[in-house]
Amino acid sequence: MASTTALSSAQETRLIVYLDNELSTLQRSFEARHSPSSTLPTVSTFLDQVLSLLSFILTIPPINRELRTAYYLTLTGLLPDALTGYELPLETLPDVWRALRRFDAGWVAVLHGQAWDSSTGAASALPADTTAAPLSWTERARLSSLVTDIRSTLAIVLGIPVHGGEGRKEYNPRGEIVEPRLKPLETEMSNGEEGEHETGALVDGGEVGSTPSLVDDGEDDDLEIMEVDTPADEDDDDDDEFEEVDVSPSASPSTASRALSPLSPGSQQAQEAFSIHFHAPPSAPVSADVSEALNSEPKAAMDPDEEYGNFDGDETEEDRGVKIECEKVFEGTIAALRETGVVA
Repeated sequence: MASTTALSSAQETRLIVYLDNELSTLQRSFEARHSPSSTLPTVSTFLDQVLSLLSFILTIPPINRELRTAYYLTLTGLLPDALTGYELPLETLPDVWRALRRFDAGWVAVLHGQAWDSSTGAASALPADTTAAPLSWTERARLSSLVTDIRSTLAIVLGIPVHGGEGRKEYNPRGEIVEPRLKPLETEMSNGEEGEHETGALVDGGEVGSTPSLVDDGEDDDLEIMEVDTPADEDDDDDDEFEEVDVSPSASPSTASRALSPLSPGSQQAQEAFSIHFHAPPSAPVSADVSEALNSEPKAAMDPDEEYGNFDGDETEEDRGVKIECEKVFEGTIAALRETGVVA
């Protein structure tokens, strides 16, 4: 029978202590899943333990909404790590679909403020004189984020295209996500963002590239405006040190030519060393096979589907079944969230 009576303070305390211990034990067992002595070595054993806690949490009366919702959100948050932490061979997928359907039905009951009958594993309506407060906006937003995360993680692990993207062609049990390779421009931009704080580094009390102020900041009234003395023209003072020499137009041209570098543009050696050809270079020899290929009629381009096969067309009945089941994950919860104004 589903309980509809609110819990007392003593019952809430005992319930909190029990659920905290169970969740801690479950988390430790999951972290030790690869140990030879692990109690939860496979995803099926993990989900069995999770479903037992699910039934217990849902039996909390809907009147104690905050307690019920908080622990159910915590339990649901364990699913993404489990989907990537365990291997998901095809024989374990029925257990995964069954567990996700139970979670979906439980959340529909919680969102509608219904009680839960652990004997039948189904929701039941509250008495007419009993009402449960709806979930807060924060709780619904957190649930929506968890649902999206679980669906995306499951699709990536199973190799199903997500949001029109290209799915994995090979099974990857760990669901590793490859970081996209940045283009050179994006790399420079990212490096520039990291170095922005360095452009403002102080050098001798001022910023790099900044011009020191020539006017005081008003800290000392006795200081006057700084003056910058420009160097005066000292040509008049040095007239006695140099003697002006007039160059006559009849100077020998051989004297100026000897000053030129041997490879200067005006020298005869430079003119003989360099030459510019304005005609096309001679053509390279072409083999008979290449010449025949160039003169032959163009052929049709290669068809990738014919050469490598059409992966979409190679989808098996089993793959289509997995894709359909993945699309059904949390469909009831998504519909219930949309009724409350939150889209998952």
